[in-house]
Amino acid sequence: MAVAQEDRDRIDVDSIDDLMNEDRWSLFARASAAAGVQSTLSMPLLRGALVIGGINLYASAPDAFEGHHEELADALGASAATAVTNADLSFSTRERAVQAPADLIARQAVEMAVGLLAARYGEDSSAARTRLRAAAAGAGIDEALVAQVLLIVHNG
Repeated sequence: MAVAQEDRDRIDVDSIDDLMNEDRWSLFARASAAAGVQSTLSMPLLRGALVIGGINLYASAPDAFEGHHEELADALGASAATAVTNADLSFSTRERAVQAPADLIARQAVEMAVGLLAARYGEDSSAARTRLRAAAAGAGIDEALVAQVLLIVHNG
């Protein structure tokens, strides 16, 4: 993926690590300031839980977007819940981004284990999920770990 500005400057982005690169964000901040941008607001475009795009807004006033996240998100069909202001990723946002791949793998394991339990016991997914949660609670461990163990045992 490449980002171009007036067909002059091109920034190639090959991976999520490239997007999380602090030097790139610093360069963005300096270039924005030089162009008179005093504030930014970035919001994801969602279709269900899937991110299908993003919207970046720029303003010459430092507080242009304060108190307007929800209103702008509604008007643009975006999500204000994970909006990033002034391209300054907070530590918690960065931490969530780093954790996201592991969370997706854990969620996938849980969903697969629920399907496995539903088939094994001839029950619907709600009952199978309850069975998985009860097993995790009984063992005093996270349900994703129980799911991973079930999948390992099942797959041999």
